[in-house]
Amino acid sequence: MSLKIPYNLSVKVADFPESSSGVNQVTLILIDGRKISEVYLARGKEIVEIHNKSISSMRDLGFSLFEIKDVISEV
Repeated sequence: MSLKIPYNLSVKVADFPESSSGVNQVTLILIDGRKISEVYLARGKEIVEIHNKSISSMRDLGFSLFEIKDVISEV
């Protein structure tokens, strides 16, 4: 299962610097105001790690992809 952030936010991430090759480190802002830091996005769109924990399913997230309102670069 692909855990892609909303398309409009992946377009924003495309302008962020990479933390390593093909990876962006960001903070996600959720619609309820929560901030999820240390989120790693592969190719600027797919959530692969949060707080050094691999993410492979929606269960691993603890929130819905539809709750993501904004992204901020951590680099």
